[in-house]
Amino acid sequence: MSKIGFISLGGTISMQQSAKGRVPKLGASSLLQSLPQLSEIEVITYETPMMPGASLDLELIHSMAQLINSALEKVDAIVLAQGTDTIEETAFLLSLLTRSDKPIVVTGAMRGADAVSSDGPANLMNAFLIASTQSTRHLGVVVALNEEIHSPYFVTKTHTSSLGAFESYDVGPIGFISEGVVTITSLPCLPRFPNLSFIERVFPAVGLIKASLGEDARVLEAAAELGYEGLVIEATGAGHLSEKWVKPLADLAQKMPVVLATRVPKGKVHTKTYGFPGSERDLLSRGLLPSGYLCALKARLLLIVLLAQNKKREEIKHMFYQVY
Repeated sequence: MSKIGFISLGGTISMQQSAKGRVPKLGASSLLQSLPQLSEIEVITYETPMMPGASLDLELIHSMAQLINSALEKVDAIVLAQGTDTIEETAFLLSLLTRSDKPIVVTGAMRGADAVSSDGPANLMNAFLIASTQSTRHLGVVVALNEEIHSPYFVTKTHTSSLGAFESYDVGPIGFISEGVVTITSLPCLPRFPNLSFIERVFPAVGLIKASLGEDARVLEAAAELGYEGLVIEATGAGHLSEKWVKPLADLAQKMPVVLATRVPKGKVHTKTYGFPGSERDLLSRGLLPSGYLCALKARLLLIVLLAQNKKREEIKHMFYQVY
């Protein structure tokens, strides 16, 4: 019999209607009551704070990673339910902060627990199937919703309300659940990050700035004064910015790590194609670091963790040049 740990952080999967709208109400034990099929799995519940996904923070996810690292010494896998607003970020952060390759299945719901055709029970049941399947025993962190399994490196939320809100651009799902059977179809060959689970200090402030048409550089000039220790720039196209941004960013890159990401949902940040002022080659030559296929949200989390480990500048540079 599989022994699975279950953590619920709230979110839509736990929400029921109130006079003010949907709010988190159902804890881990209550959510399990909708799944009588789990009789063949030993489930150990961990009662944790419940909140909407948008209210989760780095410190809480770090504490969840520590709980998971400890729990996985005693259980075969973990299922974590939370709000879908930030699943793509929390799953990626957990993949950095956890040490085991045992399954850690992150799931949620797009409809409340008392909604017509709520997707929560099915998503939760599938998460337990993934966690207890022999073929997934070295899967590590994954996201599972709508009968699909996604890598935390690529998954993103693409719709505000659709049951099929989660996609993995460029690669697609790594597996599926159909008729109660888990099938892993492809595993992306991801960069091998060193052990990032040991955090040496408080998570630093890292800003994320999105480029837009005609935006001037005032926000860049204020970044250092605001106490940021790093920046992620969500650039246009393959990693391009207005020529007006070049000097302020070059100056900032001498003071802190500045990562170049793209606001385009598919494709990677280029490194050697364009040569005009503000192109990716120009910006990288001035000290910016490419995020590869890693979206800006996840590039920010990686940079935060590296800084919280007191990684030196060259170590951070090496890390970002190996992502793709």
